[in-house]
Order: sequence, then structure tokens, then C-alpha cells
Amino acid sequence: MRFCSKCGNTFPDGMESCLIDGTPLERVGDLLLGKLVGGCYRISSRIASGGMGTVYVGKHEYLDRPVAVKVLKPEFVIDEESRQRVIREGRICATIEHAHIVKAYDLVTEGPVLYLVMELLEGESLRGRLARAGRLDLRSALGILSMTAEGLASAHALEVVHRDLKPSNIFLTRQRGTDDWVKLLDFGIAFVLGENRLTRQGGMVGTPAYMPPELFRGGAPTKASDVYSLACLAYKMLAGHTPFGGGELADVISGHLTREAPPLSAMCPEVPADLDRILARMLAKNPEDRFDDAFGLLHALREGGFFVDVSADRVSEVGTEPVEVKESNVAVELGAYFGSLAGEDGDGTERSSSFRQGVEAADRLLPIEQEKRETIAALERIEGKRRSYQKNIGNAISSLSEDLSRVRDEWQAGKIEYLKMGAERDFVKQEVGRLVREAVLHGAAAIAGAGPDGEVDAGTIERVLAAGEAARRHQEIERRTEALSRMRAEWRGGIRELKFQIEELTRRNREVEEECTAEYERHRSRLEALSARSEELREAVTAAALEYRSEKP
Repeated sequence: MRFCSKCGNTFPDGMESCLIDGTPLERVGDLLLGKLVGGCYRISSRIASGGMGTVYVGKHEYLDRPVAVKVLKPEFVIDEESRQRVIREGRICATIEHAHIVKAYDLVTEGPVLYLVMELLEGESLRGRLARAGRLDLRSALGILSMTAEGLASAHALEVVHRDLKPSNIFLTRQRGTDDWVKLLDFGIAFVLGENRLTRQGGMVGTPAYMPPELFRGGAPTKASDVYSLACLAYKMLAGHTPFGGGELADVISGHLTREAPPLSAMCPEVPADLDRILARMLAKNPEDRFDDAFGLLHALREGGFFVDVSADRVSEVGTEPVEVKESNVAVELGAYFGSLAGEDGDGTERSSSFRQGVEAADRLLPIEQEKRETIAALERIEGKRRSYQKNIGNAISSLSEDLSRVRDEWQAGKIEYLKMGAERDFVKQEVGRLVREAVLHGAAAIAGAGPDGEVDAGTIERVLAAGEAARRHQEIERRTEALSRMRAEWRGGIRELKFQIEELTRRNREVEEECTAEYERHRSRLEALSARSEELREAVTAAALEYRSEKP
């Protein structure tokens, strides 16, 4: 097989140059190079190989959109769990519309093979950056932490737990005039709260240096699990190592389970004490003692002045305008190819059967390409509708989740104050009783030994005044306790209402996703059928051209 590095098309071995642009053809062993995936994505080069698959560069032939195509390795195709992880990653990335989460454009299934089509990113992973730099300065680390938390919050708003936050899953690119713009990658082992787990109960997934204690114990992941992992990531950026990393696996696990992380300020003097306190809460062994989710963390970062707003524009890049579907250059050039040959040979030249077959195939190719363009335009309209809706509903859920996080913090603070007030109230009540008893006893003794003028001594007066002050404090505590009790009832009501609204929006979000997916799949089936036929005709045109060239003297 021959491959054109310029247009990405493949040709038979007998051809030396591309029919489309005249580029010398290369012999390739990778059968995916030049392949058309999903009827519109032409694979052109390979960029990376990992444990589960290979990533290629491709291009949407009708939208001029560069893409990355992740292909699952053949040995994993028979593993249903790995297959479901890729499907889940595509669905999650397509559902979450946020500027700090990598976009998923498509998930293509061809027999047992899965292709995950995503936005093509240029830059480097945080892992690569740290391998070169060792550690980051405070502002850079806080910027990456802030952006990652924002992307994570959008996932948490839709009940998605990432479960594998680590430097290799944080990609640093350049967008909107900002260097080191964060894109959160790899939702392959993500967990959607309320859905069935892909791994067996008690199975351990994740990267040990960044895993929270509950996952080592086989517990269910929660949003607070991601908060813990994000704290480990902050340690890695600022100190150059994770809180319990660097040793044997058993020592790493023991650290997560039993040891308290040393304060970052002890290793990095530029880290403020308030940031140490935020990180300590993130690393609490008990998930209930951490921030409930990334929204709670963002609130704390903003309140403490540690949130780095790298861009005033927080809205994700969602295309809501109609996308221009262009004519395939390949189809146009192939259609014109035999016309140009006719011009070279002159009008009176007798045509061979191969020439006639090429002309016929090219003529049949063009109307099919036109129908493909119309189908792709319909797919883009559906996708635009879905992304626009996801953007709006995602923003609404995020806003409600931020309010929920704030109200929860207020409720928690009110609960602590209520408990403290209750303890002080009991103490003051006892103190009032003690002072009154002492005043009565001291006063009686003083009267029994008083002189002719019958004056009450200073000790009795002092105890009476103290008892009065304690009684006034008791009344203040009672009023504050009653106020807190009312406020806590309001907070509980507010929490219930916010949770209800979020649940309703999440339910509607899933309904729209299902509606759009069903409509999208109908058009996708038509596109794949058309593409299969157009590829046959394209191959027929190139084969006819090869035979025609061999016939020429």
C-alpha cells in the first residue's frame, strides 16, 4: 500500500505519485494510515502509543477540522471492561462541555474496533513539564490547580468522578492567548455516581501515589476522592513529589492510610499558612472531612485569594453557529482526473475500457459525495443543538452547585457554632446557679455577722453582679441558639431545594443526550453506508487510473 503524506489518501502499490496533488507516495506498513473512519475522519499519521491503544492524527474531510483518533489495541477488544471504558470516556467527554476538559467529537465502532475521535491538542502533559522543571513556582501551580478544579467541578456537577487525576492526565496547551491552558484528559476509569461500576467490588483502580485512602480499602469513589487526588497533584507541582510517594508501594499505601502529610510550607517557604490549611482539609483521611466536591474547593481557593483566573472568559468554546460543510477535495480531484487525462490525449483518442470504468466510477462518486455532505450537515446540526444545550444546562448546574457548596459551608459553620453555643449555654447555666448559691450563702453569713448599720459586704455584691452578668450571657446564647436553629432549618431547606433543582436539570440533561444520540445514530448509519460505497468508488477510480497509465505507451 502507498500513502500520500499531504492529502492522507492511500493508493495501490503500483502508483508512484498521488493522483490528487502529485506528491511522491510512501510505502507504509500501518494499515490505519489513510483509512477513513466514521465516514469523514481520514487518518494521516501516528503520534503516540500507550498501554491500551494508539493515538493518530486525522482530519475531518468535510469540516477541515484536525482531530486525534484513539484506537484501542486489538488485545483489548476482547476485554469487555476495557471496551466499555473507552465507550464511557467518549460519552463522558461528549456530555461535559467545559473549556478545561478535552472535547470528544465522535465514537466510531467498526466491528470489534473502537475509535475515539477527540480534539487535537498541541503542547505537553504536566508530567512532561515536571520531568523537565522538577517543580513549579507558586503562581504557576495555583493556575494549573485552579483550572483543573474548574474542569473537575463541571464533571462533578454531572455526577462524574474522574478517579485518576495525575500529571499525565493534565495537558498544557495554548488557548485564548494563555500559555499552560489546562485540558483534563482520560476519563477511561471515570465513575458516574448512581451507575454500575465497571470494576469488580473491591477492585483497585487508579495511580497509588494519588489515590485516597478509601479506594485502597475498596470503598466506592466519591467527588471527595478527586479532591484528595488534586491535593496530591498540588504537592507534586510545588514540592516535586507527592505527599507519600517516592518509596516502596507498601510504604506509599501506608502513608495514605495512616500518616498525616507534612505541611507544604515546611518544604516550600513561599506556600502561605492558609493554603496549608486548605491542602490539609483536602488530604483528610475521612472523605466527610474534605470538601464535598471541586465546587467547595473552588470556593475556598477564592475566599483565600489563591484562585488564579487565567482568563476572563470562562465560557467553553461551543460552536452554536451553522458549520460550513465543504466539498471533499478528494472527490472533486478524482472526478476531474479523467477529464484532465482526456485533455492530455486529445478528443479523438480512443478510450480503453479502464478509462471508461474510471470515468463511470468518478461520475457515480460525485452525487454520493453530495449526499454525504448533506448527511454531515444534519449531523452537525444535531451536534450543535446538543452542545448548545449542554453548555447552557452545564452552566446552570454549575451555578446551582456553587450555591449548594456555599450553603453547605454555611450550614457546617452554623452547625459548629450551634454545638459550641450549646456547650457554653450549659456551662453558663451551671455558672449562674453556682454564683447565685454562693451569693445567698455569703450574704446570709455576712448578715449574721453584720454591724448595727446592716450593710451588705462587697463579696456578696460581687457575686450578685457576676450572677447577673452570667444570666445576661445565658439569655444572649439562648437568642443566638434560637436564631441558629432557624437558620439551620433554612439552610437545610435551601440544600434540599438546590439538590432537587440539580437533580432535575441532570435528568433533563440525560434525556436530551439520549434524544440527540438516537437521532445522531440514524444519520450516522446512513453516512457509514454512503462512505463505504464512496470508498469503493474511490478505489475503483485509482485502480482504473493505474491500469490506464500502464496501458499508455
